[in-house]
Amino acid sequence: MCRSCERGTYQSKAWQTSCDDCPPGMTTLGEASTVSSDCVTNCSDGHEFNIRSRHCDPCQQGFYRTQNDDDVCVSCPEGRTTTQTRSATEHECTIANCTAGQYFRDSARKSCRDCKRGFYQDKPLQYDCKTCPDHKTTAFVRSKSVR
Repeated sequence: MCRSCERGTYQSKAWQTSCDDCPPGMTTLGEASTVSSDCVTNCSDGHEFNIRSRHCDPCQQGFYRTQNDDDVCVSCPEGRTTTQTRSATEHECTIANCTAGQYFRDSARKSCRDCKRGFYQDKPLQYDCKTCPDHKTTAFVRSKSVR
């Protein structure tokens, strides 16, 4: 039975019984690689390989990557985010992903509350809402801007 070469290996010749390993510190992005030039830097935990720049970029906040498990940074589960960039595991998705129009319910940052009418928040991951200026209000709860 024929099978594709696994991540970190390639085979450029037909009818082979095994795949060739990428050089140390290198891997492939996915399976079924057919040329040695598919081998790229195996970025460290919390980083992913950028095909355009050919460098390792840090995972952004809300994403993580474990070196030998994932090819690219993976999004945290819905409603969760990381406290910083360069996260390596899903276990680092520890805080609530409060969006604009919301704020952290408490200092533990485990849940969010919507900004009340008359208040707004234009940035994510904040501890409070902003009060509308004099003679202004918001149209709804969870507002991202002043009306």
